[in-house]
Amino acid sequence: MFKKIVSYLKGGKPDGEKEAGAGLSGAEGNFVEEKVVGEVPAVKNENDDAAAIENNAAVPASGETEDAVRPAEEAGTDETALSNTSVIVEAGAASDKDAGFQEKASQKSWFAHLKERLGKTKNSFVRKLGELFGDRMTIDEQTLERLEEILIEADIGVKTTQKIIKRMQEKLDEVKVKNMDELFALLRDIMTSLVDYDNTALNIDRPGMSVMLVVGVNGVGKTTTIGKIASNLVKEGKKVMMVAGDTFRAGAIEQAEIWARRVGIPIVKAQQNSDPAAVVFDAIKAGKARHIDVLIIDTAGRLHTKYNLMEELKKIRKIITREIHDAPHEILQVLDGTTGQNALIQAKTFNEAMGGITGIALTKLDGTAKGGIVISISDELKVPIKLIGIGEAIDDLKRFNGADFVRAIFEQ
Repeated sequence: MFKKIVSYLKGGKPDGEKEAGAGLSGAEGNFVEEKVVGEVPAVKNENDDAAAIENNAAVPASGETEDAVRPAEEAGTDETALSNTSVIVEAGAASDKDAGFQEKASQKSWFAHLKERLGKTKNSFVRKLGELFGDRMTIDEQTLERLEEILIEADIGVKTTQKIIKRMQEKLDEVKVKNMDELFALLRDIMTSLVDYDNTALNIDRPGMSVMLVVGVNGVGKTTTIGKIASNLVKEGKKVMMVAGDTFRAGAIEQAEIWARRVGIPIVKAQQNSDPAAVVFDAIKAGKARHIDVLIIDTAGRLHTKYNLMEELKKIRKIITREIHDAPHEILQVLDGTTGQNALIQAKTFNEAMGGITGIALTKLDGTAKGGIVISISDELKVPIKLIGIGEAIDDLKRFNGADFVRAIFEQ
């Protein structure tokens, strides 16, 4: 045994022993200390974790070696571990394919683009009104009954339609309309009054990190909407981070990563079927350390009728509030405009379950003739529609303006 030790110190190797390579550096044969795998990690100060995250270093989880969670630069990847479940994927350059995606934006003005994309609603609704009113100089009870039918067919809803008809009757008692244009103007003003909200801005302009929780049922376009919101915020100069909180649907995490890469922002993710509340917790810690302006949290689609899934959403909200007492600052529900009155039912249920949503993003309005759901939601729910989507391009999601929306439907 003594001979073996002497041989090592001299840079040689014991007789009969093959050269291992590990523990020796090159031809010089200097002894190098090796890591001991499986050692019990030393107790460390909690502040060490925060400092490590802020410097983009990995925080080793209990029982893991440093090699398992070393920073992306050393590991040869763009991922950095935040815990034993979550990692942060750093912002990467968009691929050529993604760059091409950015170029799909319309060259028209937003209002002209809006008019064009609301064509299905406009053609159906305005055509029926034209056939009804024609050259009428007076409006009788039968005409109002037919108007009521047209409004309901446009998915404005029974309750809101009755309100519109009542106001029409009151106005017609006060004013004599001379032609169809004046009648259209009267109806347009009444409809505008039901959707004209002042508070359509996202609640993200505040000191510190703003947290946006995005909810909705399956297939409404939550992840895509988040990607487009993030793109707009980055253009405004904000530091944005995404959270892949949908750990249930196959492919959801990958879809969120694609959008994060397109926009050029980091994203926090975990393995499929991980606890989404744990992922959100890790993301909040990382967001604070990196001085992120807006943290946008994706969530799994869930039917508003599924009690257990809605309870999971409440758990995520509790985690957010525990870490930032006045968060989430924006609870944005994404609704599919093609589902008509079912979208209103979804909004009501989520609003009750979440203790109040703060805004709505209404998507796919370019693919439906039932754009009247915008008016129904605004009137009945009393929650502002903050964003509308009228296409697939990044620039096809914009802040909602009620007066412009109604004008786009009526204007030829």
